[in-house]
Amino acid sequence: MAHIAHITFNENDNEKSNPIIETVDEHCTKVAELAAVYGKEIGLATICFIAGLLHDSGKRCNDFDGYIRKENKIRRGEIDHSYAGAKYIIDFISQIGDKKLVTVAKLIARIIMAHHGLCDWYTEDGTDYFEERRNKDDRYDEIKEDTKRFIPDDKLRKLLEKAAEEYAAVYDEIKTMSNGNCVMGSFYCGMLERLCESCLVDADRTATAEFMDGIHISEQTDESLKAMWSDMKDRLDAKLELFSKKKDRINLLRRDISDRCAAFANHKSHTIRLVVPTGGGKTLSSLRYAIEYCLNYDMDKIYYISPFKSILEQNGDVLGEIAGDENYLEHHSDIYCQLSDNKDELAEYELHCQHWDKPVIATTMVQFFNTLFSSRIEVLRRMHRLCRSVIILDEVQSVPVNCVYLFNLAVNFLANVMECTVVLCSATQPTFSDCKYPLIVDSEGSMTGDYTKDFEDFKRTDIVPILRNGGYGYDEAAAICMEKYNENGNLLVIVNTKSAAAELYKRIYELNGSSDNPATVLHLSTNMCAAHRHFSIDNIRNLLNENKRVICVTTQLIEAGVDISFRCVIRSLAGLDNAAQAAGRCNRNGDDECKNVYIIELKDENVSRLGEMSEAQTQSRNTIQYGDFGDLLSSEAISYYFERFYKECTNKNSKDLLAYCVEDKIHPDDSLLDFLSLNKKRRSSDHFARDKQAFATAGRLFRIIDDNSVSVIVPYNDEADSIITALNGNISCFEAFELQRKVQKYTVGVFDYQFKTLKEKDAIITIKPNDDENNVVYALKKEFYNDSVGLLFDGVEQEALFC
Repeated sequence: MAHIAHITFNENDNEKSNPIIETVDEHCTKVAELAAVYGKEIGLATICFIAGLLHDSGKRCNDFDGYIRKENKIRRGEIDHSYAGAKYIIDFISQIGDKKLVTVAKLIARIIMAHHGLCDWYTEDGTDYFEERRNKDDRYDEIKEDTKRFIPDDKLRKLLEKAAEEYAAVYDEIKTMSNGNCVMGSFYCGMLERLCESCLVDADRTATAEFMDGIHISEQTDESLKAMWSDMKDRLDAKLELFSKKKDRINLLRRDISDRCAAFANHKSHTIRLVVPTGGGKTLSSLRYAIEYCLNYDMDKIYYISPFKSILEQNGDVLGEIAGDENYLEHHSDIYCQLSDNKDELAEYELHCQHWDKPVIATTMVQFFNTLFSSRIEVLRRMHRLCRSVIILDEVQSVPVNCVYLFNLAVNFLANVMECTVVLCSATQPTFSDCKYPLIVDSEGSMTGDYTKDFEDFKRTDIVPILRNGGYGYDEAAAICMEKYNENGNLLVIVNTKSAAAELYKRIYELNGSSDNPATVLHLSTNMCAAHRHFSIDNIRNLLNENKRVICVTTQLIEAGVDISFRCVIRSLAGLDNAAQAAGRCNRNGDDECKNVYIIELKDENVSRLGEMSEAQTQSRNTIQYGDFGDLLSSEAISYYFERFYKECTNKNSKDLLAYCVEDKIHPDDSLLDFLSLNKKRRSSDHFARDKQAFATAGRLFRIIDDNSVSVIVPYNDEADSIITALNGNISCFEAFELQRKVQKYTVGVFDYQFKTLKEKDAIITIKPNDDENNVVYALKKEFYNDSVGLLFDGVEQEALFC
């Protein structure tokens, strides 16, 4: 009897009287073939094929047939159908006694066992979870008999022998990368398992969706990809030709950098650096390199990864224009809330985000890191799509300190196992290669060769520290700001915290009122909703273009990715890389002679909630005082800063913060690096481990942004007001979902303690659409939001505030 994997019905079969059945044989064959296609990209086709054949072996029983047909009382999840295929392959290896096949068989068994959710192979109490699951025998005799019929012993053995050859080839690369280091070797083995898991999960879900919903995911052919890269090259060349008509110094320098990047695409690369001064046109240069490289080496995709949505918003139009709408996906939360109400368009966008199946993808560092480390199965499924791609990592200095080791090792795996070419873009390159677990950069690692002259040629600013012991109070700092504004005609002031931005804005506003040459004084921070910020940035840009007098006081949200240029910038002390980013907003196009970017320290600015900011301030101060650098933005100064910054972070309170230390009560002395490598505490060993990682715990704890905030809808404009009113009314579940999607641009994130303060002040409206206790929405009362500074923690009438 053929056992059943899935049942569906024709859309016209209202009575559901004629079921359409997909057998387990049919489903497993389809999944195996698709998983093999995914795995073939990096030489793992047979491993993934076997996993696909056996992944649903647990459905080969009468009880599951009865459950699918709704003929018994078994409920969803009561039959563990993921253990049986794993048990079968391990039992098979034990019977034939071929030790050469044991390692690859165990890898395949783990992949099968975890295809509905990643596992901790050793649990909190030290239990060997794999052995615990493998020793189950629910309905196993029945399952075993039908599995043997489906895949005869001789066929399985031949497949396993081929799979062992695939594994040996990959493992040789892992040994080379590890260089005898047990932590690195164990981590890479875990990444290999996760990659194979991605191939199986995506194949399983894709095949299921095709049968159940008629959704078909088409893969591009080599010929169509080649033609598409060629078309992209033509479009980009045409765009660059327009720029080449501009003969000013900056544009000529940008073209020279672009030409060097294109030339560099002629030789095979793994991990390389694009070190370009701020404003040097690195986005188009890196894209030009990527297209040329894809043409030369038959790569499958280009990924543009940005730490900030503001950069994506600025560069997305250019990337989409070059790629063409049909070939381009921009994946981040702000795009989702901008889409139309058309259900089909939304569903199509979500599908592309799940699969990452477009040739050119622009996304955030958060999405990229989640794909590599999160335990969420819907995120894991797209990891294999990174294979054989050019990955452009923009503003790479923004990798969080606690993610440095994970980043280094993951990039090594991407470049050397997944056959990617990784481009590290930044004017301020971190010293990742000098870390305890180093990034492996190509021996010829600079795309533009010796970039020293580029920085000399592009020099448009000087960093001028005006530090003093104890720092400046807000009133003193405001006076300095007004002095520099009067000297230059406009001013950008960047601080580290939202409270400092509000305080300094208030004082500058008051001083400006008595100035002989008053400016328009504006404020920016994430206490303003996204729609408010975008409007304000456009307003600032227009004022500058019209040569109006303007002072902007902002947090670092403007620091990267916002194409804006002031004559003078003041930066509150932070990392030296922050100073470089701030300098990129000053004299951006070289319109003036070299202009000053001043560094000051605010004595009342509390950075304790900003991670390692206090350490960054210390190392910037040390670099300024003891580094003896004529140019604080030189590559030597930046390297000096990062070397000492990372060194201090590896010895902070007896912890190595670069390993992603866990701070919760359950895992006070653990790190994600250990969970994803040796997992030594749980298994009571610090020796090399291929198969002992705690994927589920690490993935659950992983957060690239430690965001313990509550989203609150703010009454920024009439549309926001109407959405708040509608959510509070009688609407359907779908309407509530649509409104919550649209309202994202009118939300502000507040920390738990801030939310509690707002609640105590009766500032929060609690909304439960359709009286759904599981869907709670929070909105802010009008008197707690202001057109100038955004969210207020003391309710004040609008007209009493500055305009």
